[in-house]
Amino acid sequence: MKKYLITSPEFYTDTPTIFAQKLNEQIKKHKPDYVLYRDKQTNNYADIAKVFLDVVSKYDNTKAFLHTM
Repeated sequence: MKKYLITSPEFYTDTPTIFAQKLNEQIKKHKPDYVLYRDKQTNNYADIAKVFLDVVSKYDNTKAFLHTM
């Protein structure tokens, strides 16, 4: 069975450092196969998406997906 992790702006925030920290914690905890960055509300989508990709790239068996606005 595959595991998916979908981000939520309410949980992860739109502050890059906090986002990275929380995302790392959740990936380590749940060990998902796929992670989706989804946030239709943030004004700095590109900045957070870059942080998202940087974090997920550290996990060899996890694939990243971006939900565009």
